[in-house]
Amino acid sequence: MLAIQKAVQAFASQLVPLSDPSVNDAPYRFSGDRAVDTDSLMAWRRALASHAAQFDAGYSLMEDAESRAVYVESLVFRMVGWTKMVRRRNTAGYRAHAALASTGDDVWRVEAQAVAAVNGRPLHLYRSAGGVEMVASEAMFINLHVNGQYSVRRPHFTFEALPGDTVIDCGGCFGDTALRFAELVGPGGQVVCFEFVESNLDILQDNLSRNPALAGAVRLVRAPVGSEDGREVLGCDIGPASRLVPNLVGSSLAFNRPVRTYTTRTIDSVCLDELKLGRVDVIKMDIEGAEGDALLGAREVIRRFRPRLAISAYHRVDDFFRLPAIIRSIDPGYRFWMDHHTIHEEETVLYCVSREG
Repeated sequence: MLAIQKAVQAFASQLVPLSDPSVNDAPYRFSGDRAVDTDSLMAWRRALASHAAQFDAGYSLMEDAESRAVYVESLVFRMVGWTKMVRRRNTAGYRAHAALASTGDDVWRVEAQAVAAVNGRPLHLYRSAGGVEMVASEAMFINLHVNGQYSVRRPHFTFEALPGDTVIDCGGCFGDTALRFAELVGPGGQVVCFEFVESNLDILQDNLSRNPALAGAVRLVRAPVGSEDGREVLGCDIGPASRLVPNLVGSSLAFNRPVRTYTTRTIDSVCLDELKLGRVDVIKMDIEGAEGDALLGAREVIRRFRPRLAISAYHRVDDFFRLPAIIRSIDPGYRFWMDHHTIHEEETVLYCVSREG
């Protein structure tokens, strides 16, 4: 039996029946009745059974015990579902802390009433601890400003955008991450933000206008990221879950949604040919299953600058092993860590640092 199979079996054997499964259905993320997605659970179980060696290879690449624990926990959660398992982050204290963002009189939410809505979910105006104002969903704000998404601090590993960095933000959505990165890199840094859906771009532009001191550091690229430059693709507007048509498979969000044609850009063409950047320090990706293609379109940037990478690794059942393999094929010197930033299945992030960086 492979190491990953032993680890998954040991983890699953310690699960106990939940007396109150509702603790895994926090109101800030989902509303109303939430059905168990049995098709997704079965897909992940089949993936581990048929690709055990590849999952084991991804597991063996994790640099520390915490990353391996996250890898196993995330894999088991995707196989058993939210009614059967409580994630380690999901404590009473955490739920109380996160619930603060659901009220209009706390230190974060500025407006008690929703200022907009996307896919039927309300958006509110928030203010971060650093004074950045943004229109966002509760989940987006909590993930970034409470759960620390796209940053890691462990005894022997730290990942964060630093003053003066150039950051590539793939999947800018409402601009919450672009503004956070602009805040971190300061006046000497810059953020190149890729976003292609007009409804997201409208809110993104509004958020930039609310923060003029940071907006000047953000350069928008209004296109989806791909492996080739100038390729015509079909995309679907699903707000924060917007994606290209090949990645709509299995997404109930996309039913009856119109699609339109977009033209891809690569990170290489934008950063090297168009902007002629002399450095790229961080690449962040959360692009709904297109991360592998985007990495292939960043080969030269990765080889030339060896940036730190924060890559979402939960949209596809093979992300846990496919994404590290793609990165290693570009630069075999990369090392890998993993963290998870919600109490749900979303927001598993692969953190990658080159030994030569």
